[in-house]
Amino acid sequence: MEKNSNKDFVDEELASEKENTSSMEDTNSFNSENIQNAATETEEINTSDIADNNDTNIMKKTVKSKCLIQFPLIIAAGILAASLLAFGVWKVFFDFSIEGTWVYENTRNTATSDQTDSDVDSNLYVVFSSKLVNEEKGYKEISAYQGTQEQHEYYLLEENEDGTKTLQSSLGLAGEYKVTGNWITGRTLTVTATSYDGTKVEQVFRSTFMPKLKLPPVSDDFKVNKDVVGEWKLDESEYEITYTFKEDGTFLLNQYDTSILNGTYVVYEDENKITLTYIGQEVQTFDIIYSKDGDKLVIDGLGYKKAESKSK
Repeated sequence: MEKNSNKDFVDEELASEKENTSSMEDTNSFNSENIQNAATETEEINTSDIADNNDTNIMKKTVKSKCLIQFPLIIAAGILAASLLAFGVWKVFFDFSIEGTWVYENTRNTATSDQTDSDVDSNLYVVFSSKLVNEEKGYKEISAYQGTQEQHEYYLLEENEDGTKTLQSSLGLAGEYKVTGNWITGRTLTVTATSYDGTKVEQVFRSTFMPKLKLPPVSDDFKVNKDVVGEWKLDESEYEITYTFKEDGTFLLNQYDTSILNGTYVVYEDENKITLTYIGQEVQTFDIIYSKDGDKLVIDGLGYKKAESKSK
């Protein structure tokens, strides 16, 4: 009896230890899984935090870089705006330069509207350009326009010790000059020349804009003449003269690129003449005698050769 009781007790103890061992293993397994999960979650949290921190830093750096770029641009834009404003104020109120377009106030206009399709503008316009035609001597280009005539020459400005300013030009416009007024009230150019007898003569111009060129109307007698139409250059000559006759009844006479005449024309074959019409102080006409000599157009006894067509 005692032996069986002892055996049963031992068996119970062994069973109890086995259960404890199994429970410990389960506990250890649970703890291990929890530790691994916790470690994984911690790692994910740390990685996420690092990524968020990196994104925040990149954003901060981007914003900072934009600020660093934008700030100088804002300053530059402000300086440019201030410069433009200052230039605008100077141009409007303090521009006393001679450069620009001027119209002569005492122009005598004798042309009438019934001589053209519209009212004729025969005022004399003078344009002082900043374009240098002789850099060594400081000559700049001056142009004169009247009706459909234009002349291109040169001018020179000088300032004397007493502060007076003088103008010289190959157009004949010369003397002491002065610019007054502004772009709002209008600018005035006064050129004072002294004649041989000591008399002072003033020529007064006011600032303006160049009007659109208006040609005299094409005559009802106009017919296209293929022998005449084209660009004709004076052949084998030191003189640079070109006539251009167009199919629309207009012409252009160019001498040395300094004297240019625009107008309309009519060919009278029976009389071997071409009548040219242009506008000066009034509508004027003159005739030129022409003939054909092979591939040349003879005008007033001088041979002109047709210029090659310009390829498109």
